[in-house]
Amino acid sequence: ETLTLYSLGKKVQEIAEERNLKETTVLNHLAEGVRFNKLKIEALMEPTRIAIIAKAFKQHPNQGLNPVKEALGEEFSYGELRLVQAELERSEKA
Repeated sequence: ETLTLYSLGKKVQEIAEERNLKETTVLNHLAEGVRFNKLKIEALMEPTRIAIIAKAFKQHPNQGLNPVKEALGEEFSYGELRLVQAELERSEKA
């Protein structure tokens, strides 16, 4: 349902309000869409931000989100990290 609403042009905040969910939950749903190749990450984030986060994940392999978040600081959200993590997992399976 989240992916359908997003495909209709709804923003994360709008989807959260409509579905009575937290924005982080909506971002998790979108990350699953990326992971299973139902949604392109470039539709959600700027390529430069994707590249920066992907590089940080490669510098902290298999360490989860917290070390990457600490390395990147407040400029990047956990939601963005989850999206890029999903993209990296998707591309590893391909």
